[in-house]
Amino acid sequence: MHRRPPVPALAHSTIPAVRRATPSAAPPAGGSAGNRDRVPGLARTWHRDRRRRVPITSYVIALGSNRRGRHGSPREELRAALGAIGGVRAVSRLRETPPLGPSRRRFANAVALVDSAEGPDALLRRLKAIERAFGRRRGQRWGARVIDLDIVLWSGGCWHTRELTIPHPHYRTRRFVLGPMAEIVPGWRDPLSGRSTLPLLHAVDRPRPRA
Repeated sequence: MHRRPPVPALAHSTIPAVRRATPSAAPPAGGSAGNRDRVPGLARTWHRDRRRRVPITSYVIALGSNRRGRHGSPREELRAALGAIGGVRAVSRLRETPPLGPSRRRFANAVALVDSAEGPDALLRRLKAIERAFGRRRGQRWGARVIDLDIVLWSGGCWHTRELTIPHPHYRTRRFVLGPMAEIVPGWRDPLSGRSTLPLLHAVDRPRPRA
């Protein structure tokens, strides 16, 4: 039986250490290896119970907060959210970034690599439940929020429903997502463009010609 990689300890008083993704256990004979060609260093793992083998796939999840909540400061909200999500294999440095839109408060941002047996829709429902439990309320699109949890990429490739699109439609233009991703999954390829994290980040950082 192949075991899931352990969840890194998330100390309340310290930012989790930066880790790059390392290969997980290979699938048993006859099992699918998933998207290992799209996601260098990642393989599908398997959890076996009495009735069936359940594939474990990987997700890149972006976390953001710019408002105090029941756990404390935005940084503490991110740490608490990582613990609530579970299955964390790697997490970027926590950084502060300017807000998008009308909000005046700076954001605390991070990106995590998470293993889960849940499909994309099931994981989305659980992330939304975590947001509600943390005090997130729907309102102004770019307003202040206690916690924001977005699925950016999935080792299964693309996914599209009314509620969820993977890859995240805007991640290729957001440095506050690509920068943290470059720390933990620099070689993960966008299934649509075929470009990996580092070239996408360099494209965002490249100076634009003046009109």
